[in-house]
Amino acid sequence: MSRLDLDTFEDVLIYKSLTDSGYLASIADIAKPEYFKNKSIASIFTIIKDFSERRNTLPTITEIKSYLVTDEQKASLNH
Repeated sequence: MSRLDLDTFEDVLIYKSLTDSGYLASIADIAKPEYFKNKSIASIFTIIKDFSERRNTLPTITEIKSYLVTDEQKASLNH
């Protein structure tokens, strides 16, 4: 059995969270930031989740970028 590529998995998780509110709702309570290998992606996921909970809609890329602080976060989003 092959191993799960965590980098790809985390990229897919972020993409689906940004584009599918049903997907985000189904994983929001399960996916915890400490479960992520890439801590920058974990912080982006937290931004998406918190934004969605506050505004009841998914953020746009522009809205997410306004919350990014570190170069690592910005690079992870552009990855």
